[in-house]
Amino acid sequence: MHHAARLLLFAVPFVTACPRAEADPAGDTSSSGGGGSSSDTSSDGADEGSSSSAGGDSEGGSSSSSSGDVPPQVCALQCESAVDCCVLSGSFGCEDAIGIYPNEFVCEANGTCSNHGCPDDAGCSIFDGGTTHFICVAMGSFGTCVTACETDADCEGVSPTSRCRGDDAGRGYCAEPPCTGDDACVGTGMRCLDERCQFHCVADDECGGNGRCEIETGTCVCDDAAGCGEGFACVPQA
Repeated sequence: MHHAARLLLFAVPFVTACPRAEADPAGDTSSSGGGGSSSDTSSDGADEGSSSSAGGDSEGGSSSSSSGDVPPQVCALQCESAVDCCVLSGSFGCEDAIGIYPNEFVCEANGTCSNHGCPDDAGCSIFDGGTTHFICVAMGSFGTCVTACETDADCEGVSPTSRCRGDDAGRGYCAEPPCTGDDACVGTGMRCLDERCQFHCVADDECGGNGRCEIETGTCVCDDAAGCGEGFACVPQA
């Protein structure tokens, strides 16, 4: 069960403004793919309302101009049913586990995939076993099932470097120590911000063919479907 905890943490965090998704167990499972994540990481991009206009810079990214409350547009995988979203999942047997973390995919009314992770602790109870208990903790905008703890000793089975830390509600959960530099983060576009590894692009090629990098927010945005990969649509960020 402890091994399951490690897999769960590396299989998730969800954002909509990220690179093209691949069926990679260590990758993001969001509607736009976001690069891998470790325990207590966040690939949540800033979601301030803005409309983007292309403007290259020295790193190949784009600038944006604010336009009231218009949300940014992002590339999202198209679907007819939630099962179609399983291409974004890094877990085996997704088709038979829709609605069970981390495969809580929804095919939205606009025909694109979304997944916001576990809604509460009950969504993680399926992984409980023995003395191990899982709780749902928000990592950016994505609910992540993590191992509950009271002391560092409770985290020894999660990973050799995992430690017990608290969430905003004061509940203890196992997580990797705070990052101190980008070299501690794994995955394209993953950088150490606020002591956490998060997706934050600095160049268009880090978007993996799904949109362009908006430098100000570090997220991948699109202007129209032509800026997205095959099977993806350009839709307002949720």
